[in-house]
Amino acid sequence: MNYKDIDKIMHQGLDQAVFPGAVLFVAQKQKILFFNSYGYADIFSKEKMNKDTIFDLASLTKPLAAALAIAALIEEGKAEFNTAISEIIPEFYDKDKKKITIGNLLYHNSGLSAYKPYYKTLEKEQYIKRKKVLLKMICAETLIAAPGKKELYSDIGFMLLTSVIEVLSGTKFENYIYKIYKPLNMKMFFTDNSNKNGNKKFASTEKCFWRKKILKGVVHDQNAYIIGGTCGHAGLFGRAKDIYNLLCILISIYKGCESSFLKPTTVIKLFKRNQNGTRSLGFDMPSDEGASCGKYFSANSVGHLGYTGVSFWADINKEKVVILLANRIHLYCSNKKIRNFRPLIHNAAMMNL
Repeated sequence: MNYKDIDKIMHQGLDQAVFPGAVLFVAQKQKILFFNSYGYADIFSKEKMNKDTIFDLASLTKPLAAALAIAALIEEGKAEFNTAISEIIPEFYDKDKKKITIGNLLYHNSGLSAYKPYYKTLEKEQYIKRKKVLLKMICAETLIAAPGKKELYSDIGFMLLTSVIEVLSGTKFENYIYKIYKPLNMKMFFTDNSNKNGNKKFASTEKCFWRKKILKGVVHDQNAYIIGGTCGHAGLFGRAKDIYNLLCILISIYKGCESSFLKPTTVIKLFKRNQNGTRSLGFDMPSDEGASCGKYFSANSVGHLGYTGVSFWADINKEKVVILLANRIHLYCSNKKIRNFRPLIHNAAMMNL
């Protein structure tokens, strides 16, 4: 196994300002092959990145929290993947939206647009009213495509799933996620915007002009932040080892191991590619060209990217996992160099380890 090539590429990432700091984790068949940290968690305090640094996981919240919550609720008999959203949230009903299902939201083919800066309207509302106002705005959105006809990555769809999960579970979104995580001994968590997280060591993110500060220990995503830091599309925080532990559980269930968490048939459904798209239920899968996971992950792989610079990819056939957590938006979101870097490090990890 050639560790030097991987280490060299990570140092090149630092030298070329792809990110101020990062953690790379590679494992196969529950054996850790490579685990190292690089650079700084904060460029001002010179706090070094380490293996236990906690990252804003951004859109990794979608597969690692929201999608799993839906799967658990389905196993509880509360809904099905083909249940119409309007059956759960009556406000989400008109001639265009009535056929949109939970599966459409997870596949990102609901017809909802990608993103809206809802926070600009919500900051004028009383805090206690914001979640209801957000749901009302989502229900009023005009579709940009017929349900099931076009794949378009959508934060809005997962914001809506937050309400779906709360209605079906009868509790707050984060409470239901913790109910899932606790028996699995999962350490990932949501913050409450108070930035009072004890001695936890966080990777810093953007110098936010809206909030007029460098963000650390509070969610970067503005739409999640404005409603308290917790939402189905963003808000989860965690370490590389946390993500790995959860992926190990999911892969083992997929392979047939019995679990009190989910059934193998459910995880197989979660990981199955949509026949009319490029994703599975809540997860990304390798695209034919330009995949962020490079060219050595099999078609039977799942993963996801997060805006803050984080990602994971898991090859189910090879039982190989690569987790790259970087603070690429520290100090500014304009840094896009990670797009070209991701395939390089994934190729090196797959070839050399």
